[in-house]
Amino acid sequence: MVGAEVARRLGVRVLEGDLVASIAERLGVPVQEVAGHEQCLASALWSLRYLSSVSGGTAYLFGPLDDDRAYRAAADASIRELAAGGGVFVEHGAAIVLKDRPDALHVRLEGPPELRIRQIGELVGLDARTARHRQRQIDHLHGSYVRHYYHTDVADPRHYDIVLDATSLPLATCVEIIVAGARHLADLAGAGLVVHRLRQAG
Repeated sequence: MVGAEVARRLGVRVLEGDLVASIAERLGVPVQEVAGHEQCLASALWSLRYLSSVSGGTAYLFGPLDDDRAYRAAADASIRELAAGGGVFVEHGAAIVLKDRPDALHVRLEGPPELRIRQIGELVGLDARTARHRQRQIDHLHGSYVRHYYHTDVADPRHYDIVLDATSLPLATCVEIIVAGARHLADLAGAGLVVHRLRQAG
């Protein structure tokens, strides 16, 4: 939503699909396995699997996706490589990986939980119960990913240049602010336009 519109206004692409594909290629696994692995990080199954492995319980066969250092190395390398061509990253800890790039704008969209739930319901056409489940699932998934691989809180404002309440500001206004900030940084850097780490409110 916001990420896609920002990408359109800047004439770049949303890179999430490319990122997952790049991670899969570096690790030598199918794209579907990477997507499934990221979903699993936020589930009780992952916690049970980890506890079993360290306590001598049920034996599991571990592959490339279970090597945290290898996975993070692949993700970080993929983010940096894709960022060189410009684009919009949504999640995946790009704000942390690209924190030293002078032309990268780090943005977080925030808002009170109940208002975000109402917003996603209106934008996507979901009933209140489904919207609440969807929002909590998104928050948990993104928080778990950053906490697991980068050992930090995804909501820490120190990771971002701009934090916007997307429930009090119209989304179109959020887009305008982000686009203006991205263009300003691009002018200062004199090269490569990169906008990333947009968290869509829905």
